Amino acid sequence: MSSSAQKARQISGAGLPEGRVIASFTKYADAQRAVDHLSDEELEVSALSIVGHDLATLEKVTGRLTYPRVALMAAGQGAFFGLFFGLILSLFGGGGPLAILLTVALGAAFWMLLGVVSYAAQRGRRDFTSMSTIVATRYDVLARPDVADQAERMLQGAGLQGRAPRAAAPASPAPGAAGPVGNLGAAPDGQPQEQSAPVSRPEETPDGRPLYGVRVSPQEQEAHRGHPEGQEQGQGPDQAAPGGDAQTDGPWSGGEPRS
Repeated sequence: MSSSAQKARQISGAGLPEGRVIASFTKYADAQRAVDHLSDEELEVSALSIVGHDLATLEKVTGRLTYPRVALMAAGQGAFFGLFFGLILSLFGGGGPLAILLTVALGAAFWMLLGVVSYAAQRGRRDFTSMSTIVATRYDVLARPDVADQAERMLQGAGLQGRAPRAAAPASPAPGAAGPVGNLGAAPDGQPQEQSAPVSRPEETPDGRPLYGVRVSPQEQEAHRGHPEGQEQGQGPDQAAPGGDAQTDGPWSGGEPRS
C-alpha cells in the first residue's frame, strides 16, 4: 500500500482535528493561500488543517444537449479510443498507418452510434451537460494550540486572516438551574409596590368564627371561648342601644306607660 493511501486512511479514522481557529474564509483558494504563506514562513505545516463547514453539492450546467452535439461528442471519444487501439496493433502486429486510420474510423462510428442510442433512450429527461462538485460555505484554518499564536500573528501581518472567526455562543443555563436571587414580588425602581388585599380563610366567616361542620384545633377552640358570643355580636341584655337611653324589657320606659 502506498504512503498516500496510508495517510488518507489515518486521516479518515482520526476524525475532526483538534485546534484553534486562526482564520476563516468563504473560498477554499483563500484558505489554501493562507496555509501556503505559513509554509513559506517555515511554520510547522503538519500542525495546520483546513476544515470545510456546511457542505453542499454543486452541479454546474455547462451546455445544452442536442442530437448533433451528442453524435459529435461520442464520435470524438470513439476516435481517441480507435487511435489508441490502432497504435497498439501497429506496435505488436506490424500494421501500417492504414490500420491506424481504420481503427480510428471504426471507433468513431461505433461510439457515435452508441451515444445517439443512449441519448434517445433518455427521451429528453436530461437535455444538458453538467459538472458536479462538493463545496463548503466556510473554510476554517485550524492550528494546534502550541503554534496557534505564532501562526495567527503571521497571518495578521500578511493580511490573510480573512473574516474574524466566529466566537462561541454562551452556554444556556441548564433546566431547573436557580436564577438570580432577589425579591420576586418587588416592583421596579421608582414605582410603589401594590399591597395585596387580605384574603379570608375559607373555613371562617368574615367575623372570624369557624363555619359549621369545620373541624378546629383545641388551640382555636380556647381562643374562641375567650370571646363571649354576646360581646362579638354586641347584643348584651344590659348594653345600651345606640343613639338612645338604656331600655328594659318591662312595660315601663322612663316612668311612663307605653302607648
